Order: sequence, then C-alpha cells, then structure tokens
Amino acid sequence: MKTNKSKKNVERDRSLETPKGVRDFLPEQKILREQIVDVLKKVFERYGFNPIETPALEMLKTLVKETDSATDAFNEIYRLEDQGGRKLALKYDQTVPFGRVVAQNPQLGTPFKRYQIDRSWRDGPIKLGRYREFWQCDVDIAGASSMIADAEYLAIVTDVFKEFEIKVEFRINNRKLVEGVLKYAGIPKKQWMAATIIIDKLDKIGDSGVLDEARQKGINDDAMVKVLDILSQKGTNLQILKQIESFVDDDLVSEAISELRQVLKYGAAFGAKNIKLVPSLARGLSYYTGTIFETYVVGSPVKSSVVGGGRFDNMIGDFVGKNVTVPAVGLSFGLDVIYDTLVSMKRVVPNKTVVKVFVVPLKTEVQCIKIVTELRNAGINADIDLIGRSISKNLQYANKLDIPYVILAGQSELKKGKLNLKDMKSGKEQKLTIQQIIKKLK
Repeated sequence: MKTNKSKKNVERDRSLETPKGVRDFLPEQKILREQIVDVLKKVFERYGFNPIETPALEMLKTLVKETDSATDAFNEIYRLEDQGGRKLALKYDQTVPFGRVVAQNPQLGTPFKRYQIDRSWRDGPIKLGRYREFWQCDVDIAGASSMIADAEYLAIVTDVFKEFEIKVEFRINNRKLVEGVLKYAGIPKKQWMAATIIIDKLDKIGDSGVLDEARQKGINDDAMVKVLDILSQKGTNLQILKQIESFVDDDLVSEAISELRQVLKYGAAFGAKNIKLVPSLARGLSYYTGTIFETYVVGSPVKSSVVGGGRFDNMIGDFVGKNVTVPAVGLSFGLDVIYDTLVSMKRVVPNKTVVKVFVVPLKTEVQCIKIVTELRNAGINADIDLIGRSISKNLQYANKLDIPYVILAGQSELKKGKLNLKDMKSGKEQKLTIQQIIKKLK
C-alpha cells in the first residue's frame, strides 16, 4: 500500500512539472518585471521608437540558413511541424522577425525605428540570467547607415540603467575587424563563421581553449595563433585601433577601424561612458556585419550581458532579394537577466500586490461596493473583502500583502460621512471623507 501511495504521489508531482528552463512568475515577481518593462518602454519611446508585435511561430526557412549551422542559435531552435506538414519554428530572437516585417512592408519607409518586448525560445544551457523561454526587449533601426545610429544605442542603454541606478560597462567591436583579421591570417572564408564563434569565447576559455576548438574544426593552428596575437592588443581604445591598423593592411580592417572611431566619437557626444573596445568580441549570430555591442553591470553576480546587439546590414536585403541593401542596427535588452541582476544586487524592493487600498465592510457591503467603485473610478487601485472575514483577519491579509491603506467602513462612519483610513505602515488612523481619501491616495 505504501508503495502504491508513493507511486501516485510521484505521478502527481510529475504532472505538475514545468519544462526545464521555463518559469512561472507570481505577482511579486511579475509586478517587478512589469516595472522594468515600463522603464524600457519609456526610454525607447523617448528616443522615437514605435512598438510592433510579431508571432511566436515563424516559418523555419525564415529563421534558418545553412550558413547559420555553426551557430548556437541554429542548434538551439525549437522546431515543429503543423498538420499541413509545414516546417515551423519558435522564434529564437526578435531581430530576424523584424527583418521579415520590414521586407514585407516597404510602405514603412526608412529610417524605421521600432521596439518589441516579447518572448523568445532557445533550447540551450541554463544558468542564472539564461533560460530557454526568455523575454527580449529589442530596439532596431532599419535604413540608417550612419554610425550616429550605432552610437545612439550607447545613449539608450545609459539612460535605461540610469533609471535603475546601476553602473554599466560597454564592450564594443566590429565584425569587419574580426573578419578582416581572419582574412589577413589566411583562414579560408568558409571557416570564418566557425572561427568567429570560437574567438568570441576567448574571455571564457583562453588562448589554449580557442586553439583546441579551432583544431577540432580543422582551422590552421598557425593562422589562429596569428589571429589571437592581433586581437589581443592592450591599451586605450584608440591605442588598440592604432596598433591593429599598424599590423594589418586590409580594407575590411580599415573600414572597421574607421567605423569604430566614429562610434566612439559620437558615443562620447551622447554622453556615454565606460566604453571598452574588445577586439575579440564577435557575438555568435551570423547576421552581424559591423558594429557589435555587449553591456555588463559593474559589480553584479550575474555574469551574462544585460544588453547585446549590433549592425546587420544584409538581413533585410536578403529577404527582399534583387541585390537590395537595407542597413540596420539594433540592440536587445534581456528582461530576465535585468530582473535577476536587480534582485541579486538587492536594488529593488518587490511589491506583493498592485492594490493601494483595501476596503473592509462592517455589515455595510452595498455602501462599500459604492466606495470601492468610486475609488476605482478615480484611478486608484482598490480591492474589497469578498469572503466576509473579521476586521483582524482582513488587517492580517492587508499586512501580509503590504497593502498600504485599509478603509474600515461601519454604519457609524457612513452616517457621519467620514471613513476610517488606516495607514498600515505607521498604524495611524484618520477619519476622512471619500473625497479627502481620494486626494490623499492620488
């Protein structure tokens, strides 16, 4: 009997499991996440970005190209098939769907500035700040080739984290710099994407790790050593650029250095600080063509980047075809990693409820319904006891949820036209009219 009971409990427990890498968010967590989103929307709109929405499902051929096969995203896509046999996928980011939207809607004109705050899915490794279902908060510009557009993102990130009172460090590079160095070192173009992904891991696995992985991919050892030597320059941003320029005579590298100098100049004009040039920064997606960015929070136990992105000048043109080029650049703020950062750094006190005032009827249900309705009509988040608890139970309930105020409304208070407003933090009570209460709470 014990064995059967245990087996049933195990089965019941399994039926309540969620897939690995996805999470529920209870009110205390969801309220904070919504507050983060509100900050992001406010800053995005201040910079002239308009919202759009794209579906969770895309055609697999929209998201995947054979050239992407070396990337993590390619291998982490959730693939599925509908009843008509069409191959579909859950979107792994917001950028590729953005490219499709722009290609399908030429009437949007350029530059087109949009933001989207939505879920993405990747079947990848899980750690603090990284999940399989995650929210990305993207800002993208289509139709602007000027490096002012790239530098504007440094200002956007600065403003967002100013709102959170958090110090960040920018790491920037240019994909042309990496590819130009690979070309100069003699690595064949067909191996560039694989080499780029390996180089991007330099900070994590070191020179020896990079060389080991490169050998496994059949990349020439001497050529990769040459690449690492060039990309390991130290000094100020401008010193690093000057050193690489003196080592490498290549058009791609020269173009990258020119663009990086412009981004640094315009970024300074926008007021962005803590910008660090990292020549080995490459990012793992194949669609990047120019400037690339990552942002880290200084002093955070969360080691993942909170923002990442860059320039992708070929994606939209590839969708349109006919040798069309539509320059584009964008950034993605990771809602989950920002949330984990704020919580782990104890920079926020999460709210347990959105309710500002709780109305307790004392055998005055009809009158209290009118009171709570008047409060709601005045724009105040108000709730009312629905299950007939005692005064003490209702006060315990309000205290447990950290509801700031409670209105106690008995027959005597209603006759006098003044309600009893209790401040749950201080414990003080005031007798006020409903209009006085509305004025105080607003």
